[in-house]
Amino acid sequence: MGDDSKRNFRKNVRNEAEFFIDIYADDHTTFIGPGKIIDISLEGMSMESEADIPMNNEIVINFLLDKEYFSVPAEIVRADKRVTVNSYGVKFTDLSRYLKDKLQQYMLQQYVQQLVAPGAKKSEERRKKMRNKFNIPVGFYAASDNVFKGTGEGLDLSSKGVAIKTDIFIFVQTKVTVHFILKKDSFVFPGEVVGMNTEKEERIYRIKFEDAPLDKVEYIQEHISEISSIAVMY
Repeated sequence: MGDDSKRNFRKNVRNEAEFFIDIYADDHTTFIGPGKIIDISLEGMSMESEADIPMNNEIVINFLLDKEYFSVPAEIVRADKRVTVNSYGVKFTDLSRYLKDKLQQYMLQQYVQQLVAPGAKKSEERRKKMRNKFNIPVGFYAASDNVFKGTGEGLDLSSKGVAIKTDIFIFVQTKVTVHFILKKDSFVFPGEVVGMNTEKEERIYRIKFEDAPLDKVEYIQEHISEISSIAVMY
């Protein structure tokens, strides 16, 4: 790929994406609302949000990319108001060199995935078979003094970890302990919060197990209907 082609690729290619963001006013503190990125490029992105944002409004977009948080100043350059969810075109106004490199890497990864889509689809189907969705109450406790902090809801369980929805704020990379309480058994797995997405006023955390015995995780998956509750210490 020649230099001109490389420049055109970096500037013009847009990749389909679907991950959640938080939208703030340009003062970085006034929360406008949650949103979802539809596609993204080095110049800007398309997003959806229930928030009503005027044209030419300057905003700040916070999102998680490859386990890192980024805060990007931007401007609304297109606004399609709809009955439920509004569609916006956003132009980045101050993109750091580091984030440009991260986005370029992300877009290249997406491009490669498209080339191997048939194999990737089969892998995704296998992953779905290994993941169990459920709806189980979760209690959150401070690890230092075991004080109850609030509740949440378990969403799905895989051999690698668990997804939990709550309005409690926990930093990414926080070390946690996840307790699964079944009718006749209980299991404790150490883990780490490796990702967070925002869904309306709640947050969805992805917790990755650390050194969890596979046979015990598979046992829980096989007896998922017997889980009475989950406790998270953080």
